[in-house]
Amino acid sequence: MSLMMLAALGSRKLVTETFTANTTWPAPAAVYVLATASGYGARGTNASSTTVTQYSRTTTLYKHKRAGGFDTESLGTSTGLPGAKPADYCDAQQSTPNDPTYDYFQQCYAFTDTSYTTNTPIKTGASATGFGKTFPGSTGNVAQTPVSFSDIPVTPGSSYSIVVPSGGSITITYLK
Repeated sequence: MSLMMLAALGSRKLVTETFTANTTWPAPAAVYVLATASGYGARGTNASSTTVTQYSRTTTLYKHKRAGGFDTESLGTSTGLPGAKPADYCDAQQSTPNDPTYDYFQQCYAFTDTSYTTNTPIKTGASATGFGKTFPGSTGNVAQTPVSFSDIPVTPGSSYSIVVPSGGSITITYLK
């Protein structure tokens, strides 16, 4: 005679328990089998892309020689500056009337876009486990699909570890 038929005959009561967090379940006296265990693990995450918008700035000093031509001096590069790349530009010319070599100088800025994108792959949610069974989480951010097992043997008085990740669930039924 099946467990469900015994329940219908009223010789035992069908008990349902649901677990949504880690716990230990002590098998009651005279319970030798779980009629069903069904459940699922955590919800996964979808693949995603994140763009970091940034730029670098190179600063150059141009010195105009009184005799003609320019000398240039690199003043360095700053990297990882947040935001969109601005247009290149130069400060106003600064005259140097008392300098015997140079009649003016000018500081200029050149910008380079150094933005980048990071990709995160689709992830599967953590599985729930209990009674020697695995209840998988979903792949991607979709509703989890429950899996069910029938006629799972247990030992009365023994304790069974149940691991349920956040968002997961395990439901058992047995006759008592």
